[in-house]
Amino acid sequence: MKKLLARIVDLCDTSNMLELPVDKDGEVIRIGDTVYDCECTKYEVAGHSSSSNVLLSAGRELICFKKPANELTHKEPVTVKLLAQRINRVLGDEATSIGVVPFIELRRIAKQLESLGDSDD
Repeated sequence: MKKLLARIVDLCDTSNMLELPVDKDGEVIRIGDTVYDCECTKYEVAGHSSSSNVLLSAGRELICFKKPANELTHKEPVTVKLLAQRINRVLGDEATSIGVVPFIELRRIAKQLESLGDSDD
């Protein structure tokens, strides 16, 4: 029994495990994830510097920098500016060239615009 108990204690020892950082929504941030900051900038997680900071790279840049995990989110931001850009792409015939049906895309944009509005109606 003593050997069994010792083995169980060894298996439960988490002192050598790294605690992964979490974003502002409480979701674990893993290397390779896509995250966004408060300015809607898109980043790829390149590494962890601690349980509260992550190393980020933007696009194909090889430069990494550190940001607090609680300032990042996995959720793609929805702003009026981004929605306006999507509408312009649909109206400019870019949507059909990348395989998006304009009617469906405009309906999605309308739903996202509604979510940005006041709940007071």
